[in-house]
Amino acid sequence: MPLLSELYLAENELTSFNHLHNLPSLKKLNLRGNKIESFKDGLPDLPALEYLNLRENAIAEGKELTQLCSFKRLNKLNMQGCPIADEKGDGFRKEIIFRCEDINITIVNKEEITQEDRDEAAAEKEERIQAEKEAEEEAARLAAEEAEKAKEEAEDE
Repeated sequence: MPLLSELYLAENELTSFNHLHNLPSLKKLNLRGNKIESFKDGLPDLPALEYLNLRENAIAEGKELTQLCSFKRLNKLNMQGCPIADEKGDGFRKEIIFRCEDINITIVNKEEITQEDRDEAAAEKEERIQAEKEAEEEAARLAAEEAEKAKEEAEDE
């Protein structure tokens, strides 16, 4: 079905959609109300996909969001009612921008992404990078202290 441009698979109890093949023209995919929890089985190659509706699925982990970035033309994403979107609340748009900065998503959960959202996501990314760096430095410092303590104890014996 190489010319199919829209596919509606809502409410079908799907747990994955990696089985979709030979759909190079698919622009809109509606998977609302299925049972998708993760993309552990991978994502299909949908080079023309612009709109993806994953509303009311069971996606709960932030790492799953990063995989959506493989849809390079994706500009509208709906994940309302998914645990990850509910947990993040208003910060969900920023999370999508943060994780998928290389694609031009313009609408998330029916709300337009603003320049302010993009700026806040960039600032949050910098904060996360800094926090991760500080955590690594702290872990290295603690490891060095433990090694020094072990060395001193060995010398005392």
